Amino acid sequence: MLSTAPTFAFWGIAGLRFLMANDPTISTKARWRDWFRAARQYRVPGPWLVAVKVPGRYIRPGYHPSAEVSTQLAVEYLEQSPAARAAREPADTQLAGSEG
Repeated sequence: MLSTAPTFAFWGIAGLRFLMANDPTISTKARWRDWFRAARQYRVPGPWLVAVKVPGRYIRPGYHPSAEVSTQLAVEYLEQSPAARAAREPADTQLAGSEG
């Protein structure tokens, strides 16, 4: 974990910057202070969670990913998420077309 965490952090930040640069709804670059503000508002995971709490759980003996979150909760979210529905519609149409 100690050797891979910096790599995860680098690629996570690079991915965030890429997404923000290509998002037509915003016109600003990613800034640290924006992340901290959003974390204080409980809109995104904060630096303490990302850098300390999650890795701490990961290195604990007996850790299993199923303890992180319920699969049922994730499925329920995906059923209600407008973004997931929008992504699912073209896939369903394409699947229906390939079956016929």
